[in-house]
Amino acid sequence: MYSIIVFERQTIYSEPHMFVFSVFNYDSIPSIDVECIKEGIVKIHPPVNAHINEFADFVAGAFEPESNFISVVCKYLKVPIDSFKGISFDFNGFHFTVTKENANAIWIKKEWERQWKQYKKNTYKP
Repeated sequence: MYSIIVFERQTIYSEPHMFVFSVFNYDSIPSIDVECIKEGIVKIHPPVNAHINEFADFVAGAFEPESNFISVVCKYLKVPIDSFKGISFDFNGFHFTVTKENANAIWIKKEWERQWKQYKKNTYKP
């Protein structure tokens, strides 16, 4: 499924300033916060109640041709569309960088599961 967003507001009460975008098509993701773009990678923050399955679908959907994610985010961050390379985010403490090459919801979910299993293995020792 492709991702559709609409600019909602810019936060000015905290550092760093965030751009908040309303999200359509995803029940557990009413909005996302976009922090910045560095070296073509957009840093986003998932909402607290997001589920990894739906968030993985949203991130992968941002790269679909029907999605407006890239054009809208680049417009508000005031960068050229061709400078966009990917999306980075943290989910449950695990970091991800998704580019066009790995923009696949199944890969994102499996990577989350792999990191979760590694965390449990390193944390829960009998």
